[in-house]
Amino acid sequence: MSIIKSSLDAIGSGAGVAWPFFGIVFSSLGLVAGSTVALVTGSIAGFLFCAVAGGIFYLSYQNIQNKQKSLQEKKATAQTSLDEFINAYLQAINHEYEVNCDNEKQFYTKEKASKYINEQISIHLQTVDPAEMPLMHLLLSKLLTLNSFDFLTARDDQTIHRLTSKLIDAAPKTTISNATSLKAAFLGAVGAFGAIAGCTAGFVGLLSGLGLFTGFAAAPVVGWTALMVALGFAVMVGFNSARLAASRHEIKEQRDNINILLENLDARHVKKQITTQPQTRPRGYPFFRAPAKDAGTQTDVTPTQDAGLQTKATPAHNPAIHTDPQLTAHIALSLS
Repeated sequence: MSIIKSSLDAIGSGAGVAWPFFGIVFSSLGLVAGSTVALVTGSIAGFLFCAVAGGIFYLSYQNIQNKQKSLQEKKATAQTSLDEFINAYLQAINHEYEVNCDNEKQFYTKEKASKYINEQISIHLQTVDPAEMPLMHLLLSKLLTLNSFDFLTARDDQTIHRLTSKLIDAAPKTTISNATSLKAAFLGAVGAFGAIAGCTAGFVGLLSGLGLFTGFAAAPVVGWTALMVALGFAVMVGFNSARLAASRHEIKEQRDNINILLENLDARHVKKQITTQPQTRPRGYPFFRAPAKDAGTQTDVTPTQDAGLQTKATPAHNPAIHTDPQLTAHIALSLS
């Protein structure tokens, strides 16, 4: 579709420049059909057609591709943000379970952590009204189908990405309005018909000026053929323009749904800030990294009654995870 649309734009623009140029010069100078000056003028017109058509084809094709690429990139950026948010959400619940294990002197296992994550998601799901936040409700329902144990074991980002892709496809969709679809089809059809019919008429005029063809009257089949081809292209381009408009509407709607879901997630989360010191760090949370020389101690994090956080320095037992003295992190502990 991109090549056809760009080609028609090129033909229409090239014909709009070259053939009128020949006709105006030919009539203004009173040239005789088949004369040397007419041949030179016709050659210039032909060069103008090729130059303009080539330039317009390149620019039009690049414009179409850039628009499509821009829509896809915006959607991909929004989906990446959603992936990161969900990853942080699951990691936060996992971190909460690790802290609980510390407080209750229990042994941490990924099997128990996976069960705890699903239990928390189920609790959060019950607090979401599907009529008020349908996308949020759908997301939490989808998260219950996620194998939390595999996620905790492999840390596979593609697992969440595949889940969000299914979520986007399953989200409620609206069809493009008939007015928008008809507008796109009309503009595409008119442009295609005008490009082919106008270029044919102008080219026949050029041939007449050069003395090579007397006109459509001498060969009516040429005129009728040109009209039929133009009409066929008009129907084809009109149909594809409507379909392209529907495709872009779907991509925009998916991007908007992701943004709405991100806003809902952000509004439902309780964010708590932890600032690490050179000799402290939140225990078990995997996002904290630093050089080995700073890995002297670690911090057990326990929530307080005033929704703050307290830290207690204890000897480190996991030197694989270290501390950055300047590192600050915002952790989403749970849905409100």
